[in-house]
Amino acid sequence: MVLKNKKAFIKTIEAILAVLFVSGLFSQISQRSSSGTREAFRSPSSIGFQIINLLDSLDKIKSPIEDFDITALESKISLFMPDRINFKTKMEYTSFITVSSDDEKNYSVIYFPYNFPDYLDTNSVQIFLDRNIYNINTKWNWFYKLVSIKNIGGTIINKSYSTTIKLQTSKEPLNETSLGLFIDDEEVPINCTNIQYISTNNKTALAIVEFVIPFLKQGGIKTAYLFYAEGFTPYNVYTSISGYTSTSGVITSSGDSLQSKRADIFLAVPSLKNDSSKFSLKYSIGSTKTMLYNLSLNNSFNSDNIAVTFAENKPKTGTAPSYKTSSGDVYTVKRVFPINKNDVELSMDLWYKW
Repeated sequence: MVLKNKKAFIKTIEAILAVLFVSGLFSQISQRSSSGTREAFRSPSSIGFQIINLLDSLDKIKSPIEDFDITALESKISLFMPDRINFKTKMEYTSFITVSSDDEKNYSVIYFPYNFPDYLDTNSVQIFLDRNIYNINTKWNWFYKLVSIKNIGGTIINKSYSTTIKLQTSKEPLNETSLGLFIDDEEVPINCTNIQYISTNNKTALAIVEFVIPFLKQGGIKTAYLFYAEGFTPYNVYTSISGYTSTSGVITSSGDSLQSKRADIFLAVPSLKNDSSKFSLKYSIGSTKTMLYNLSLNNSFNSDNIAVTFAENKPKTGTAPSYKTSSGDVYTVKRVFPINKNDVELSMDLWYKW
């Protein structure tokens, strides 16, 4: 009982100190913002660092970064930013990809799909190995549907389920072999047993989709991501589901077809050894880069005896950055956070409003 009270007392003290710290910093920043002289704003970068460190100490910064929620992040920052200082943020993510080969190749164009967040700067995608940037190209021809899966029976463990889902594309016909399904951020076995087109241009279809549900407790509901492409893509993960026991105790429903930030990536590798190499995949939210992806998609790609594994490749959402226009002298602060198998560089530009 004494130990319990002692822990409660310590938590109370920690909470009081946090409040005092926030109040002190807020008071300090407010005093600066109320002063009419530019001398009070000698170092906007110092204020930026203080705010980032404060939010990190209160465990309020990693969640929006992990969720690609730049709107929530800027909202938290604005609570402490002086009135005369404007700002905008950018987040650069670095994920890691391992390419393994069973034999040596002098030149290869490797293909893999990657799930980027909403509001990604599509010109910011880069791939590095040992600080050398590699030649790539990207193809943004993917869609997704959110599929709600409700269990009205007993607990489901590794059972298959079949349902009919309406698929729509915009510019090109549906790629019939491109369907992939993610449950709990993991790709599951899937097969498409029949496609019936209900439009003359092959852009709208009813697909019978059979997939495996790894786990779903009785009465549980999960939201799955169903991805599919229009036009050409090398992606094809269809597999036989016959080895799984089917279940009928499930109700599914799906929303509209939406444009996805999932991309086909083609990576030119000058040489591959009978070994594995760890590449860095970088991309940004809030940047305005202009990249030239000059790898021709007419080049043949060879993924035979090549395996590509990801540190993470889960479906991602996110919110839109502010895209404010800076003026005058711009002060930039940066800090790197290791989050969810990614390294994330948070960058904040600060400038005076007048």
